[in-house]
Amino acid sequence: MTRVIDFPSSGDHRSVVASVLEASREGALVGLPCELGYVLAVSATHETAVRQLLQIANELTARPILSLAHPEQLWDFVSDLSPMASRLVRRVWPGPVVAEFPSAGPWSGPPLAPSLAEFYRHQSLRCGSFHHPLQQMLARAQQEPFLAVPVPAPGQKEWNAADGLELAQVWGDKVHLIVNAGFTTRPQTITSVAFPENPPPAVNEIGSYSPEQIHRLMAQLTLFVCTGNTCRSPMAEGMFRRLLCKRLECTESELVTRGYLVASAGVAATPGAPASRETLAILDQNGIDMSEHTSQQVTDQLMEWADLVLAMTDRHRSAIVQAFPEFAEKVERICPDGDIADPYGGDHTVYAECSEQLRECLEHWIELVISDV
Repeated sequence: MTRVIDFPSSGDHRSVVASVLEASREGALVGLPCELGYVLAVSATHETAVRQLLQIANELTARPILSLAHPEQLWDFVSDLSPMASRLVRRVWPGPVVAEFPSAGPWSGPPLAPSLAEFYRHQSLRCGSFHHPLQQMLARAQQEPFLAVPVPAPGQKEWNAADGLELAQVWGDKVHLIVNAGFTTRPQTITSVAFPENPPPAVNEIGSYSPEQIHRLMAQLTLFVCTGNTCRSPMAEGMFRRLLCKRLECTESELVTRGYLVASAGVAATPGAPASRETLAILDQNGIDMSEHTSQQVTDQLMEWADLVLAMTDRHRSAIVQAFPEFAEKVERICPDGDIADPYGGDHTVYAECSEQLRECLEHWIELVISDV
């Protein structure tokens, strides 16, 4: 008989997690809520359970997902993870995005069930991480990955009109435990991104994330930082974006699809201020339009997303490292030989000198940034 646990009214959610883990480690098939609706899941290390779930996946013509506890686990299963794949999982997981890789050889992670290892010798490896609170609690507690198969809502319904109890009506004879979390308010759909051995990656299944959003999530972010984000850093941002376009022979609108994002911020910025008049004039002379620029503060999310942070002075670098010590290794001074002086309050000549100094420094970083995509 199928056991059903009501997740919202369970009180101690730790007991729900313990029940799911105990059932899965004994080889049981469990039904779990997620942002897609519901999935059937088993421990990826249990041979009998994996065989059963792969058979169900075949009947549903569904593609199983290796649900990983943490993005870092991906390195256990994919030995040569590209920078774009690494950025995607770092920025979007947990969420309705699946990263897909060609069938791989031996991996260093937990030993998978033999039938699953054989399956991946002939099928692509699809990895993901679900966002539902229960899934995140399981992720913190589990050691081995789950193998999950999204299932359709019963009776031609959508998951915003069906719940785990109806899941039990369809799969009750096969599922040992179902965690019912009610219906999904806004069911999401999977976006699948394939990372072939030879780039570029491809969005081969469009879901809750559009291809444009996926490209931004995969792109390398270079962040320029000064004090107020109105003079030096927006000047560097506009000039660097132009240099990238010239080097790659593309337009600015094509940069993100080529794998590049450029932004700027300030350690003491007042959000929403425009670039200084003199900065806009210097950039305009070089055909660079930054009239839509508005200043922003350096934040945790910017620092987490950035691949390279270039500070105008040593004091800026020190301030960033002190505020965000966990990201210290990605912070550099833009000019190795000295600081970029603040032109604020100066005339056109002062801003022109700043621009020229920045140009020389930016040339130094172009090849490094391009080689890291």
